[in-house]
Amino acid sequence: MPVRPCASPIARWSWSTRVKGVEVQTEKTWAYANEFIVPRMMVITKLDKEHADFGTALESAQNSFSRAIIPFTLPIGREKDFRGVVDVVHLKAYELAPTAKRKRSRLPAEDRELVDKTRERLIELVAESDDALMEKYFEQGTLEEADIICQTSIKRSPTASSVRSSPFPA
Repeated sequence: MPVRPCASPIARWSWSTRVKGVEVQTEKTWAYANEFIVPRMMVITKLDKEHADFGTALESAQNSFSRAIIPFTLPIGREKDFRGVVDVVHLKAYELAPTAKRKRSRLPAEDRELVDKTRERLIELVAESDDALMEKYFEQGTLEEADIICQTSIKRSPTASSVRSSPFPA
């Protein structure tokens, strides 16, 4: 079923990590969202499956659409060892408990460099979107969490009350 941007203020794709690159229908839907100037969000799914590769899926999306595609969450573990996500905006880690509920955990030390690099890129993109934030970024070298959340298109969308930047409900 095609995404209808006129009916929804946010175009959303659910993207399996098993896909070998961007498919034609995804390209068409992206072009449609561009035409109607609709914010969009991609969800990369099936991270716990064999041959799942978040990095490859993300790189494929960035190469096809925009280097400005930046994840708000990063996976913890791969394939059968997938166990949760890191919230890049809030710098919090969540692991999935056997009951399918979230459990707050420490940021994985082995992924800390990637988390910091991803967060810095997100901050740079947010700063580039507003002159006042750019000045603040140059003065302080970073932006506050509130600046990141308030400036993202998801937060500014009409459905912001139903969309959270965290991967799990509060």
